Amino acid sequence: MKLHVFADGGDRGKWEGWVKTNLGYSVEIVQRPDANTRGYWLPAGQELIEAQIKTFRGHREFVVVKKRWIVERCFAWLSFDRRLNREYDLLPETTEAFIQLSFIRRLLHTLAAFADQNAVAA
Repeated sequence: MKLHVFADGGDRGKWEGWVKTNLGYSVEIVQRPDANTRGYWLPAGQELIEAQIKTFRGHREFVVVKKRWIVERCFAWLSFDRRLNREYDLLPETTEAFIQLSFIRRLLHTLAAFADQNAVAA
């Protein structure tokens, strides 16, 4: 079984290569198609068209991005845990441990609900 990781556009680059080479996971970067638009070079006298203006931050419309909801859902799940809502820890290893505990707790709740739903009456 090969693990597939969805990551935000900020993880593109060295991290993506490191995960592929060291861990052997496949990585899919999920980001908006106009995520890196910072500006346009125009010939003298030419104006920006409305479609170009809408690509700038603050002027963008809502765009459904494939698999983005998975990344955002995971961040939302982490925000339910009070300990992870604020940055209390000094070491990143401590935060990593609490993130793992959060997902373990979520998995156990899901498995318990599944077991209750499929329990056979004795």
